[in-house]
Amino acid sequence: MRAPTTRTCILLVTVTAVMLGWAGETHAHKDGKGKPPPEVPYELLDNGQYSNIATELLAVVRDQDAWNALWSEHAVGAPPAVDFANELVVGIFLGDRGTTAYTVRIDRIVEIEPATPRTDENGDVITDPDYFVAFVEEIREGIASDLMTRPFVIAVMPTTDGEILFGWDVVTLKGKHGKDKNR
Repeated sequence: MRAPTTRTCILLVTVTAVMLGWAGETHAHKDGKGKPPPEVPYELLDNGQYSNIATELLAVVRDQDAWNALWSEHAVGAPPAVDFANELVVGIFLGDRGTTAYTVRIDRIVEIEPATPRTDENGDVITDPDYFVAFVEEIREGIASDLMTRPFVIAVMPTTDGEILFGWDVVTLKGKHGKDKNR
C-alpha cells in the first residue's frame, strides 16, 4: 500500500450510477429546466500509454506543490506550467494494463449544480459550481502487443472551489485498426 501524500487532491471514483450520460442529459442545470449543463473548456497537458503511476488514480490538483508531487510520480523532468490562480489540473491514470489495447480520453467536462449548499472553513457559502469530468477508457480489439501499459490523460481547466466529480465509460472498439464497424 502506498503511503499517503500531502498533495491537495480530491479523489473520487464513482460507481455504476454515475456514467457518461448522467451529467450531460439527465442532471438538471441551474435553471431547473432540464437543459444539458454547459461544457467547461479544458486543455490537454499530457496523455499517452506510459505513466510511472502504476495504480488507478483520479487526481485534482489545485496548487504548485501538489502539481510538482503528482508530476514527479508520473514522469521525469519539470511539469508543464500551470497558472493555479486561474486553473486546476485533473489527471486520470488507469494504472497497469496488460496490453497496448488500452487508452483513455476525456469526453467532456460539464458544470453541474451542487446537490447541497456548502460552506468553506470560514462559514462562507461556496458559490462556485461543481464540475463533472466524463472520461472514456477505450479497449481496441484485434492486434495489440503484450506490453504493460499505464494509460493516462492530464488536463487543465478553470479553477473552482466546487467539487470535481469523475465518471467513466468503457468502450470496446472492434474491427480493422480498432475502429468499431457499428459507429
